[in-house]
Amino acid sequence: MSRILCSLISLVMALSGSTVLEKTHTDPNHSFQIRYPAGWKVIPAASSSELIRADLISPDQKNGIQIRLYPDRGLPLEDFSRWYVRQFIRDMQCPGIMDQRVYRRGNRKTAEISFDGRQRNGYFLKSYLLPRGNQVAVLQAGTPFARRHRVEPLLDAIARSFQWLPAPDL
Repeated sequence: MSRILCSLISLVMALSGSTVLEKTHTDPNHSFQIRYPAGWKVIPAASSSELIRADLISPDQKNGIQIRLYPDRGLPLEDFSRWYVRQFIRDMQCPGIMDQRVYRRGNRKTAEISFDGRQRNGYFLKSYLLPRGNQVAVLQAGTPFARRHRVEPLLDAIARSFQWLPAPDL
């Protein structure tokens, strides 16, 4: 009975397009927060000098988002996106871009770039670029390519939940 109820709830959520992000990770030192599903775990970065700030990982450890903070290199978002894509393709040995777009999210420009990682590791990879001031939060998401259409809406919802917080007083 409980399996039927869980299946029914999952079906209703899928049909309604809603995703339940029950948990919140806040990093007051780097002024951001992000919401994620129950069952996922957060692994905060061990060192404040690292580019990587946190990893969000699904219970089966096959889906995740890594939060990175980059200096903006003095570039507008479109130029930073081009720089980032070149670096990502070089570092990940990724064959290419599937989709790329820049749009407004509230009063900020945001970029999303999807990569086909099947030849490298069998994964669908997607990066969300969220600038503020002189830094860009880059959320690097991944899921096995076969799960892409099922998991991408969840990754998008998690990325949309990312918020810059007011910078701490120095």
